[in-house]
Amino acid sequence: MRRHPFPALLVVAIMTMTALNSSPARGVTISFSSTPADLSSLAMSDLVTIDVNLDGLGPTGTLELLAATVDFDATVFSLTGITPGPIIPDPFGFFGTPGPGFADGLFDAFFTSSGTDLITMNGIFFSFDLEVIGAGAGEIDLDFGEAFVDVLGFVEEPVDMGPPLEFAAPSPDGVIPEPLTATLGLIGVAGIGLSVRRRPVR
Repeated sequence: MRRHPFPALLVVAIMTMTALNSSPARGVTISFSSTPADLSSLAMSDLVTIDVNLDGLGPTGTLELLAATVDFDATVFSLTGITPGPIIPDPFGFFGTPGPGFADGLFDAFFTSSGTDLITMNGIFFSFDLEVIGAGAGEIDLDFGEAFVDVLGFVEEPVDMGPPLEFAAPSPDGVIPEPLTATLGLIGVAGIGLSVRRRPVR
C-alpha cells in the first residue's frame, strides 16, 4: 500500500510555522553612525568612533546570534579597539575581531554565562575607533550582516544593511588621493589602449 506524503508534509509545515511564530519581529536593520558625523575633512591622527547599530527588533523579539563586518581603507585608518554595545546582555557572548581594513562583531548566546542570554533590544551592537594614518577618500562599508532567532532551528532573521559612510582625508597640501579602485581602473584602460596600439595590421 502506497503511503500518502501529505501527513508528513503537514507535520513539517506545522513545525516551520511554530518556529517562525516564535519571533514576532520579521526583519532587522544593521546600520552605523560616526562621531564626528561629518567625515569630509579628516586630518592626520584624528579619531573617528564608529557605532554599529541594530534597529527593527520588535518589542518581544529576540536574537540568539548577531554578526556584522565593517570594511574600511587600511591605508587611511588604523583600528584601535572593538567594544560591545549596551544591547549585548553578557560580554562573554561577544567576540570582536579587528583586522587590517575590517572590524568583525559577533554575539552568540551559546557562549554567554547562562548559555541562553538573548539580545532583546535595539541600540548599539558594537563600537570601534579608527585613527587617521594617511590621506584618501572613499567609503566605510557594512560588508556583512546576519541575525538568527534560533541557530539550531535555522530560523534566520532577514537583515537590511544601512548605507555606507563617505569620508575624505586630505594630505597636508590639501590633495585627496584617488581611491585604489579608480587607479586600478585607469591602469586597466591604459593597458587595453596599449594592446590595441600594438596589434599588428594585416
